[in-house]
Amino acid sequence: MTCELRVYSTSSYCRMENIILTLLLVLTSILSAVGTNPGIVIRVNNQGLAYVDSVAIQVLVNKLKTTTIKDYSGETSTPLGDFEYDLTNLHNTGASIAKSSFKTVPGVGLDLSASGVYVAFTGNWHYRKTHWPHVSDSGTFDMSASDISFSLTAKIGTEKGRPSITTASCSDNVGDLNIKFHGGASWLYNLFRSKIADSIKSQLNNLICEEATKAINEDAEKELATFPVRKKLDKYALIDYSFIEPPLFEENYMDVRLKGELMSATHPTESGLTPPVIPANQTCTKMICLYITDYVLNTAGQVYYKENFFNATVNASQVPPSFKYQLNTNLLKLLGLSKVYAEYPDRPLFLHLYCTKPPSMNTQPTGINFAITGNVEVYVFTKENKLVFLFSLVADLTGSGAARVNGTILQGSVSKFSVTFAVLKSAVGDIKPNIGLMNILLHVLAENTIIKELNEKGKKGIPLPVLDNVQLEDADIYFGKNFFSFDTDLKYTGPLKVPNKIKKIPILA
Repeated sequence: MTCELRVYSTSSYCRMENIILTLLLVLTSILSAVGTNPGIVIRVNNQGLAYVDSVAIQVLVNKLKTTTIKDYSGETSTPLGDFEYDLTNLHNTGASIAKSSFKTVPGVGLDLSASGVYVAFTGNWHYRKTHWPHVSDSGTFDMSASDISFSLTAKIGTEKGRPSITTASCSDNVGDLNIKFHGGASWLYNLFRSKIADSIKSQLNNLICEEATKAINEDAEKELATFPVRKKLDKYALIDYSFIEPPLFEENYMDVRLKGELMSATHPTESGLTPPVIPANQTCTKMICLYITDYVLNTAGQVYYKENFFNATVNASQVPPSFKYQLNTNLLKLLGLSKVYAEYPDRPLFLHLYCTKPPSMNTQPTGINFAITGNVEVYVFTKENKLVFLFSLVADLTGSGAARVNGTILQGSVSKFSVTFAVLKSAVGDIKPNIGLMNILLHVLAENTIIKELNEKGKKGIPLPVLDNVQLEDADIYFGKNFFSFDTDLKYTGPLKVPNKIKKIPILA
């Protein structure tokens, strides 16, 4: 073996160290990218954004109609001298928006723009001449602003798994502003109304974007901070809806990539499972599409398995009297286990069912398939009322399921299933039960225990990560390899008017 010792200069060593550090950083970034596939993807296309725009504009118009403006005062010079004036008790008398759009900005976020905005106000006026003689007068006025346009781009990101929002850019313009005064010596006020209108228009141009930016950076960001990253489902489980990366914005759609992992409600830890890759270039035919991977289902299986959700015990009193076979040793005689019956004639049986590994689920283009493996332990109550172990079976339950969206709840149910078994252990010698009858009994047993629990849990479902007052309707389901998707339309069910508590905005402050 040959050993070689090399001596590097300080500069060479530093260069080598930088190369190694760079390689380590590249390797770290590659490794950190592994396992970051989402469990759930929500895609909103232009059709969905157009619907959001239609609702948002209605809300905005109603907000404009209920907006009040702070009192405004100023000074102006006229051929008759200098005057101080006040505009008070301003309230809205009309609002409309002729055109608007809500679209994606690739690589940035969302852009909301509107044009042909019209607002009208009425209020009281009062003026006082600055110099002697200090004449004053008052009356009412009508004011309207038209051809208002604005465009605001919001950057959407993430912070600690929650969505965040900031204003990336904003521009606005007020086309025309007209004021007409009534009552008193309104003819005098109307002489310099153009100067007052120009002053108000200037402030409007400055303040529309200021208010919009404040609303985005403060109010909207505060609202998004309440996004429930983890939502408790029941006493066993919660679901993690954290953003694994900032939303992706393309020309015709936006994608939100969520973790979508179920965890223990009491001791939440990551499952160690890896989400499968959702194939690129999926077609979204309606307003919004939800892609749900097997990762969501299988992390659910892990949680409920660890919480012993699938464990069950069955005794004779739980079997309906109408059922053909009662849970006692007479049943064993029918199964061909006469020796057991002879030792324990007409004694009640007790069954213990439990899974031996987490259920697994796999989605294919034909639908959702599942597999559950567990043991069935059979005991007998003796005349001395002691519980004696007889034998145990290993049972494999396989089948298929259905999924659907009900409102904003993802529901599921078992469509069909079958059971196979083998003798695992026996305390009563070599046993060979009647396979046909045993399959029937295990099928009934599974139907009234595990399958029943699965269907009840599936009916309760998992709440989908949608905003309040939004429903999903006319959903079409599609199945792929390791995922299924819902193409669905949106329906806003909330009020189109703002809350009763209206804040005065300083548009003319």
